Amino acid sequence: MANSTSLALSLANTRIADGLTAEQVDLLAGIAQLKGYEDGSVILGESDKSHDLLVLLTGSADVRNVFDQEIGVVDAGSLIGELSFLDGKARSAKVVSRGQTECAVITRSAIQTLRTDHPEILAIIMHNIALGLAEKLRGATRLVTALSAGF
Repeated sequence: MANSTSLALSLANTRIADGLTAEQVDLLAGIAQLKGYEDGSVILGESDKSHDLLVLLTGSADVRNVFDQEIGVVDAGSLIGELSFLDGKARSAKVVSRGQTECAVITRSAIQTLRTDHPEILAIIMHNIALGLAEKLRGATRLVTALSAGF
């Protein structure tokens, strides 16, 4: 398991850290936990009760629908589980590791520390989550458009 310093170095190159100072990334690393996954392991399942936000630090993962069909791939630096993290509702997809992967896990309860003690960090993180969701929504819109056009 990595210490907070090496976790901070890994987080610094991800979407969630865009706009954060090195000191702020260190604070974020202090509330995150590192978790590793073997090839084919379920990182997030549709029936998961957790509402954690995961940052894929190494490797990649398949995003699968309810029929276990691949609907996307996420690569290192990407966020996973943003919707449930934000709204506290059930997961909308399953995410399965492609090879060895590592994720930084940020719980909804851990984020309370930032809300209370470092709201400026939370504001940047929420902005980065919103940008990631906007990118995913645009991709989904392009896919729906292509499917409706018969491609």
